Amino acid sequence: MLQRLSNPKSVFAWWIALGLILGLIFAQVINSLIIGLPMGIALSLLIGKATYRISRGLTRTMR
Repeated sequence: MLQRLSNPKSVFAWWIALGLILGLIFAQVINSLIIGLPMGIALSLLIGKATYRISRGLTRTMR
């Protein structure tokens, strides 16, 4: 599992899909699709980057 997360290309589509879902949820909450969608995508990419860095550090310590 950690090997899969350490390759950002294998999970990029999942983070984009998560971003679209989060964006639609934010858009519903604040009643603005123009603001909610970019917020959701940016948040998911930020979470993806953090997950990548954490998993990379974990795989490095396990070697």
